Parts: sequence; structure tokens; C-alpha cells
Amino acid sequence: MIIDWIENADMYMKLDERIAAGLRALQHLEALDQSPGWHQTPDGLAYLIQEFETADPNHDLWETHRYHTDIQFILSGEEVFGYTYAATLGPRTREYDPDDDIEFFSGSGHFVTLLPGMFAIQFPHDAHLPGCHNGQPAWLKRGVIKLPWPAPEQ
Repeated sequence: MIIDWIENADMYMKLDERIAAGLRALQHLEALDQSPGWHQTPDGLAYLIQEFETADPNHDLWETHRYHTDIQFILSGEEVFGYTYAATLGPRTREYDPDDDIEFFSGSGHFVTLLPGMFAIQFPHDAHLPGCHNGQPAWLKRGVIKLPWPAPEQ
């Protein structure tokens, strides 16, 4: 898990070309379509813009992905965002959905508040609990860039 400000994105460009492509898109947010729905970056990466009211942290909905790394970014509002090492989670609460590359678990973890101008990178070994608030529901507009990623070794 990496959490930082977009202004520091250059520090992470050498980690992986896919990460670099996603972070380059964040450095030019004004060029991205910010209407709700699925879009593509200039480098051809899929990204989703969402607008919704934040929710109470539900500890049965920690999500993981097998074949994607997410770069999440905040456009407006703030998001309380949970993260933990996926191997520490409790029982699966929803079976793996291969179409959406997602499965859910119960568990607990750490929380951070993401603000406009911040990003969070979640690798397949990082479980996350997105879309939460810290006491009071609020409107959030955020994006998620989906980076194709190899599956972890079985």
C-alpha cells in the first residue's frame, strides 16, 4: 500500500511502468474525463469515476483483487479508507467474482483519511475498505485506475 500526494508521484515512477502510467494520468487530472462512469487514460488504462455518499465502515466488506492493482484518487470530499495485509483477514464474506476481480472478507485494519490531491495504491496483497466516513456521511467524488497485475503465486 502506498498513500501519498499527487505532487509526490514522481517518487514512485520507477516502481513499475503500469504504476508510472497511472500516476502520469493523475499528474494531468484536468485532461481526464471526470464524469461518472468508466473511461480510459491517454495510455489506455481503464478508470472509474464514482460519486456517492460515504458509509459507516463495514468490517465484512474488506475487498481484495487477484489480477489488478488499484490507484485510487480523490476529486472532492474526503474518504476514510481502511487498509490491511490481506493474509490477516477473517473468513470470506462473498465469493470471488472473476468478472469484477473482487472478493470480500471480514477483518480489521488501519484507517487513513484521503483528501483531494491524494492517491492510494493497493496491490493484490493489500485488502482495503473504501468509501467510509468517520462519523458523518458526506458526498465523495473519487476515481480508481485499474492496473492489470499478475496473479500472486499459488
